[in-house]
Amino acid sequence: MGRMIISIFVVLLLTSTCLASSLSVCGPSAEVKRRYVVIADTWNDTLVVETTNEIVWSDLTQMYLTKKERFVCGTVDRYNNRWGFRLRPSTIIVADVTAEALQTYLRYVRSHLSYWLNNTACFSSRVVKIQC
Repeated sequence: MGRMIISIFVVLLLTSTCLASSLSVCGPSAEVKRRYVVIADTWNDTLVVETTNEIVWSDLTQMYLTKKERFVCGTVDRYNNRWGFRLRPSTIIVADVTAEALQTYLRYVRSHLSYWLNNTACFSSRVVKIQC
């Protein structure tokens, strides 16, 4: 019984921490219709990244608030923007460490788009803008 109470407390604490970080940037989640971040890679090239995952959104907002650089990864989809691609929103993850073969930068993916389409790419990035 004691372990269950502690587990519930930990879940509530983590949930409130994640929610608080998201609220401090964007307001209540119920008000959010379309939200995205702009990431900058190591060349300072930028890409809009959307996510459908609340945990990933919390990680991205924390990156913005702390100015921390991490890997932002996702499956590459063809898209009508200046790069010709985007990261599929349902596949976005944020990581401190990734497989080296997945690490790249925006210019390289654009130059080799046929190789990267439907494959996972990871960009060493920082979040430079949040749009809610």
